Amino acid sequence: METFYLLDRKRKTAVPARNIEGIEGIKALTHPIRKKILETLAKKESYPLQISKELGIHEQKIYYHIRILEKHGFVERIKKIHVGMPEFYSVKKTAFAFVPPYVRPVEHDYELREYFKVPRLIEGFVDSQTINCKIIVGAAIPHGSLNRSMRSGYIAGEVAAVLGRYGFASEKICCTDLDVKSTKDNMIIIGGIYVNTIQKTFNDYLPIRFNKTGTRIISDVSGEEYSEPEAGFVCKVRNPFDKAKFILVLAGLESAGTHAAVLAFTKYTDRIEKGNMRNKDFIAKVVEGVAHKGEVTDVQFME
Repeated sequence: METFYLLDRKRKTAVPARNIEGIEGIKALTHPIRKKILETLAKKESYPLQISKELGIHEQKIYYHIRILEKHGFVERIKKIHVGMPEFYSVKKTAFAFVPPYVRPVEHDYELREYFKVPRLIEGFVDSQTINCKIIVGAAIPHGSLNRSMRSGYIAGEVAAVLGRYGFASEKICCTDLDVKSTKDNMIIIGGIYVNTIQKTFNDYLPIRFNKTGTRIISDVSGEEYSEPEAGFVCKVRNPFDKAKFILVLAGLESAGTHAAVLAFTKYTDRIEKGNMRNKDFIAKVVEGVAHKGEVTDVQFME
């Protein structure tokens, strides 16, 4: 399905919409049981068995209709947290439209940034359509207490692209930890404590952070510890050196974990800003990268 936006010029809002392809897609959306399933999933992510009990409809029939909804892009599966758990589903957070092939778009000079509400996760980093933060990566030369370097600083571009959906940058926003002159700024910090010395400066102030040796991720929210190389975390807090500013950390034990944290930030903003599974007051998530042919292609949320 192609993605469009329904623009309300009066309210300055934009609603994402997907084009329903063909009559079969329209039939898939209008079936009365599928309508009830969508309304149920709109309230919360659910397992088919939960939907079956809520609607009083046999579970196999629910599975049948969910597969049709999934085929046409109306719902999506949420990855299992643990092996053996049933898959659960979420409704796609979009509107739907049918655009016949003979209809052509009208050309207008719209600035879509005017219509997008800044997500809670990046509030403070973008203000009045202006990017108001620095993205900090570890320097590519050996430095820090263990004389290490960061070789994946290019992923800062992926973070900058997300910010660019909501605002413009009037000056350079990406820099290395060796370039930082003040810790009293809005900062998005990428990388672990040994490749990014600025991350080490803020580490002890985070509800999810590295242990002293940088070999484990520890969570004050859940009490859990994580040591897998693909483990990373996303954590937003007030800047301890200036409470009017914010710090967002995207970091992992190894480069794969940092890639997982950045991918979670770029792909699952809605899920991250809902808060930690154990305590919604914390915008703090532990993730683990899912690799394919050596590349992190997706993540699973650990808490």
